[in-house]
Amino acid sequence: MGGGKHASDEEFEFEFNFELVRNILLIIVILAIIAGVVLGTYKLVSKMKNAKTEPVSGAEVETGKQAEFPVLGTLKIDKIGIQQSIFDSVKEKALQQGVIKLYGDTLNQER
Repeated sequence: MGGGKHASDEEFEFEFNFELVRNILLIIVILAIIAGVVLGTYKLVSKMKNAKTEPVSGAEVETGKQAEFPVLGTLKIDKIGIQQSIFDSVKEKALQQGVIKLYGDTLNQER
């Protein structure tokens, strides 16, 4: 048997590159954060689109007539001292006098 070296006799040197691993982990974390923000935004927008209009907590609605526009009711929030008529109109003049509805034939109508 010969005294020569065989290819399998060579020592294998392995250097662990911490900087490469750190950069890869940083990219993974950044991508996870971006995915979370996108998913969270999507869920929030979906929730807002599907949200039903509910009366404000602590608010009372009373029906009646007032001014030159038909009155659907009165929005009264005692906690912050607000009492406004809700007019059945979309005209700017009605908005200057009180609150107006934007959609539907009645208050709190779903789209």
